[in-house]
Amino acid sequence: MFLHAIRSELTKLHNTVAAWLTLLFPLSCAVLIFCYLYISHRLDWNNIASFLFGFWLTLWPAVGVAAQVGLAAEYELRSGDWRGLLVRPVKPAYLYGAKLVVLAGYLLVHSALLSGLALLGGLELHASGVIPWQTLIVVPLTTTIFSLPGLALSLWLACANGVGPALGVGGIGLLIGALLGGTSWGDGIWPWIPWAWPLRMLNQSAHLMSVATVQLVVGLLLVSVLLFGLLTAAGVNWFCQREH
Repeated sequence: MFLHAIRSELTKLHNTVAAWLTLLFPLSCAVLIFCYLYISHRLDWNNIASFLFGFWLTLWPAVGVAAQVGLAAEYELRSGDWRGLLVRPVKPAYLYGAKLVVLAGYLLVHSALLSGLALLGGLELHASGVIPWQTLIVVPLTTTIFSLPGLALSLWLACANGVGPALGVGGIGLLIGALLGGTSWGDGIWPWIPWAWPLRMLNQSAHLMSVATVQLVVGLLLVSVLLFGLLTAAGVNWFCQREH
């Protein structure tokens, strides 16, 4: 039954703006950054990793995820606030969980696509230097996991109050993540700020041979999974108890 709910969710969202963001946002980021690097004669692998992933990590994990989730939830609100689905013999938890699983899948595809575009663009344009394989592999995977708590929170907020609150929290996350994840202001405190983890991971990806770095990253990944589980459980519980 749950797999059927996932298939239904994929069918429902496949031609929506929320789904198209999975393709269009990383493609737009790649085109913009590669044009800049090519015109400015700074086309090397270090700059590709730094500029492309830095630009993407500043925007997507916080406000981008919130926007995609908000649009997906808004689709349900415009279609009758889930009423057409809830009259079917499917548990409400399955409906909510299916949407969360599909959006998490979009997030993984989105991250992998950006990495693939970075590799393809660098090869096609003959970027100088050594391909940063660790960054191309580790950053998308860790960003996907680090973004899961925000995904669960955004879906809960968007289903409960609409896309506005989800985008508002995402905007706050963008500011906090950029300041504490991308500047020296976050030194010493960034491990306690989940929104700062993706950008900091971009810097840490080059030092994964360090035992201390590996232990830190693994710890943050486990915390992300735990937060995702707690927020998902809270969202499912709210959804099952709400009056339709």
